[in-house]
Amino acid sequence: PRAFRHLLTAFNKTHHNKLASLLSSGDNCIRVFTNGKASNQLTLEEEYPYDECWEVKKSNVTRHDWDFEHVYKMGSKPKGLALIINIRSYVNEIHEVRKGSEDDVNRLTSILEQLDYKVTVYHDLKKQGILDAVTKFAKDDEHWQCHSCIVFVMSHGIDNWYTQLTHTVNIAAYDGQNVNSLEIIY
Repeated sequence: PRAFRHLLTAFNKTHHNKLASLLSSGDNCIRVFTNGKASNQLTLEEEYPYDECWEVKKSNVTRHDWDFEHVYKMGSKPKGLALIINIRSYVNEIHEVRKGSEDDVNRLTSILEQLDYKVTVYHDLKKQGILDAVTKFAKDDEHWQCHSCIVFVMSHGIDNWYTQLTHTVNIAAYDGQNVNSLEIIY
């Protein structure tokens, strides 16, 4: 819920008010799914078939008197580096398998590559593997030549009093250990 509010705020601050309004109105674009289905609506699988590739349509962006001091440069080649860590399954089946997550990885990779990002992907890493992959990514010398980076860690999240208190997220690794989002950031 907070993430969605922050997204709407970001859209409004960058003069994408129509998009923010469209998303917040709920008309024809936001579908609430309960157990994968909503009345008279397509299932997620029907709406987004696993074999479907998404194409990024690039166009010239109309600038609205942006405060250029706060706008990132995006002219490097590649535009940036992207790291995707996908935890699909878990040792001893301690968590439910995240079916379809490999399709999410394929779509993300495709979209990021179309946006001229160099993408690195890891699957089913243990806690230490996640931390090592993030550290290796952070130390990549190519960051100096790029204008941005994106990190995705896709897994089950573990919600408890600590994460609510610190506004962090515990992420379930393949081996069942949790990685706190602060461990990834620092």
